Amino acid sequence: GEWLEVHPYSHDCYKVAEVSYKTENVAAVRPHGSIKPLIVVQDLVSRVGGLVYDPFLGSGTTMVAAQRLNRRCSGIEINPAYVAVTLERMNGLGVTPVLIEELTGENI
Repeated sequence: GEWLEVHPYSHDCYKVAEVSYKTENVAAVRPHGSIKPLIVVQDLVSRVGGLVYDPFLGSGTTMVAAQRLNRRCSGIEINPAYVAVTLERMNGLGVTPVLIEELTGENI
């Protein structure tokens, strides 16, 4: 077998030369135990204007990628410290996310 590249922007996310671990604020996201490089997440985000959902938002890399690629993003994060990191990152992009602290039948 041979590997088939199915995504037009795909790359080997395990090659250090192709993936940068730099973020816009390393100190802000470093405490998270599962930081994803922005370039890897950007490959997963679909069509312009589409909605991206991340049920484990963490430090907000998916939301940053969606914003940079002109997509809408919704996400859930249970840890208030990571919510604060995500809000800080989005504010740095000039975006103020709508924060829903409790999901009910009326706000979903």
